[in-house]
Amino acid sequence: MKSDTNGYVLRFRIFRIRHHILLREIAKEAKISPQRVSEIELVKSAAGDQIKTQLAAALEAVLLQREAESTNALEDYRRGKALLFNEVLESEVRQNE
Repeated sequence: MKSDTNGYVLRFRIFRIRHHILLREIAKEAKISPQRVSEIELVKSAAGDQIKTQLAAALEAVLLQREAESTNALEDYRRGKALLFNEVLESEVRQNE
């Protein structure tokens, strides 16, 4: 696949991809279109200081949200790990989704 980035991308993109953060997550949090974020990451479009601040804040917000979700999941696991291999009705699983 041929790239039209001249071989350059922002470290922001590498970080986002390395940590499995979706482009649309950042875009939504930053209130910037996914296309614009992509153009910035691929160095096709310059980003002013305000946009850089919005993107950095969005990245941090996503990471903090994931940290909270991870903490909740770990607490939930610890509370119920003794029961993980017990059988339950499918309807119970659907209720808890």
